[in-house]
Order: sequence, then C-alpha cells, then structure tokens
Amino acid sequence: MLGYGGPSGNSASLGGKQGVLMAGVQEISVISPIDPALQHTRRVLFEHFDLKKWFVMGFCAFLAHLGDGGGGFNPAGNFGGRGRGGRDDLDDFGRGAGQWMADHWGLVILIAGGVILFVFALATLLTWLSSRGKFMFLDNVIKNRAAVSEPWERFRAFGNTLFVFRFLVGLTGLGAFALIGGFCFVLAYPNIRDGRFGARSVTALLLGLLLLAILLVCLALLQMAVNDFVVPITYRRGARPVQALRIFRDEMLAGHEGVFLLYVLAKVVIAIVAGVLVLIGTCVTCCIAALPYLSSVAFLPIFVFVRSYSLYFLEQFGPEWRFLSQAAPAPQTPPAPAPEAPMPAPMPFEPLPEPSEATGASARETAPSPPQDPTSEAPK
Repeated sequence: MLGYGGPSGNSASLGGKQGVLMAGVQEISVISPIDPALQHTRRVLFEHFDLKKWFVMGFCAFLAHLGDGGGGFNPAGNFGGRGRGGRDDLDDFGRGAGQWMADHWGLVILIAGGVILFVFALATLLTWLSSRGKFMFLDNVIKNRAAVSEPWERFRAFGNTLFVFRFLVGLTGLGAFALIGGFCFVLAYPNIRDGRFGARSVTALLLGLLLLAILLVCLALLQMAVNDFVVPITYRRGARPVQALRIFRDEMLAGHEGVFLLYVLAKVVIAIVAGVLVLIGTCVTCCIAALPYLSSVAFLPIFVFVRSYSLYFLEQFGPEWRFLSQAAPAPQTPPAPAPEAPMPAPMPFEPLPEPSEATGASARETAPSPPQDPTSEAPK
C-alpha cells in the first residue's frame, strides 16, 4: 500500500509509480486550494448563519488548538519611569531576594519542583485534550456540522494514539533542548569559572542560538505535518501517527519536495495575514476577542479556512484523499421529462365480406325467434 518495490519483478511497476508522481508535480498547486477553501468557509459559516453553530464549532476549534501557542494575551509590564530611586529600590529587592533564597535553598528547590510539575501536568492535559479536539474539529469542518459529544466518543482511540505520539515528541524536544544547553554550558564553563565573557562564551552563545533555531524549525515543521497531514490521513485510513507519517512521506512528499517547500511558505503568508486580522479584531473589540474560547468563536472563519486549505491541498494527490469535494452538495438540476410513448399506428381498414345466399340462409335459420308475449292468446 505504501508503494514499496518488494521483489525485483515489481521494479518496473515501482518505476511506473515514480514516473506518475514526477509527472504529477506540475498538477499540485498551493494557490488553487485558496478559492475552494474560501467557498467552503462561506458555506459552513455564512450560507445559513447560526450563532449556536459558531459557538459549538468554536469550542471544537478551541480544543484543537490548546497548547499550540498564540492563544493568550500577555501585556508587557512597565518598570521604568520611576527615576533613580526606583532602580535602587529594585536592586535592593533583588539582593534581598537572593539572600533569602540562599538561606532557604531547600524550600526554593521544593517550590521550583512543584511549579515544574504543575506546568508539566498542565501541558500534558492540554496536549491530551487538543489531540482529540483536532479530530473533532476536522470532522465538523468536513461534515459541515456542529457536534461535540458524538465525535468526542468516536475519536477516543485516534485521540489517545495521537496524544502518545505528541507527548513523546515533546519529551524528545525537551531532551534535545537540555542537551544543547548542557553542551553550551560545558563549552563556556572556563569563562564562567573565571568570571569573564571570553571567546568560548561567545562561541557557546552563537552555537547554542543556531542549534536552538534548528530545533525549533524542525519541531514547527513536524507540528505542521501532524496538523495538516497526519490527522487527515489517520481520519481517512485509521493509521497510527507513525504509520501516517510514513504514508505522508512515501505517497505525498516523495517527488514533491519543492511543492511542499512552497506549501510551507504559503502557510507562513497565511499565518501573517491571519495574525494581522486577529490583531485588528482584538483592537476593535477592546481585547475581548482575545479571551480564551471567545477568540476561537470570534476568529472561527480563520480556523475553518486554514483547516479547509490543507484538506483541499491534500485532495490534489488523488481521489482517495477527497474530503470536502465529496461533502459539497451537488447542484440541483430539474429531472428531464420522460419521453412520451408513441401513438400506435392505425390499423388498415378491411371491408367486411358480403354475406352469400348460403350464409344468409343459415344465419336466418340459426337466428333466434323473437320472444312471444305470454299474455297473447293461443291460436285457435
């Protein structure tokens, strides 16, 4: 199913498949899905406007994007503008806090450990909820409906397997982050020990930033692949996330690397435009639209469009991956009138045969005599 060659006798068929993939590169576009995605967004949200539908689908979108970032509003604090005395007070507070932590280091470690465990547990909970919410929101967008309880139960297994995959990826990312930090610390340790910012510290800082940027880009690409392709592949074929990644690699990415690079750039442009719209909407509503859950309802068209765009892009890889085209209602055409049955041809006129003397006599003999009136008198 995944397109592996197997025995050598199948090499010709494998080459044919690869030729079809290479020939189909020109047919894959990152621009053509935009218009149908806009039309599907209009059909889902605006064709028959229903405020309850917006709130229900917004809740599913809220679940689907928990922990993905960009959902909070963090106003920056202002510690300036208080003059020199304010800075002295802040320095005194810092020295006092440092002395208190040095005197109560055990309590500090206990509090820090509790905070880390709380953040870890909260992140795990959000990942579990969003893993099932992604399938719920996808199902609502495909079927043009607003449902919570039924897809929540139906996608239990898919959500749990996706949660395990994302949880392990998150742990791997944290481990890689720790390795980068440890490597940079070891590299800069001589300068740290001497209390100076030397060449080793500069090298560790630049190398650490480069490795951290590469790690973040890889994690972002993996997250995009999971949201845009792994979830729909699992929805269609019922594959586990690792199997869905292999299907994505072998049936879609192979031979289309340039197209997917353009897809990533298109998603970046879409994210910038969506960010501008969210910023405008947040300012117009005095930050009310930035509140959790309400932001998912207020900006639901953006979520539906982004979800529809990835599905229409995926549909270009074959009829098997059609999600929304099949769901779109067919145009209503009046039935053709049934053809009228032809009139039977008139029978040719045949004159009746003239009766002969014999037939006339026999007819007169066989003809019944007229009935007699019973009240008439008998002949004398």
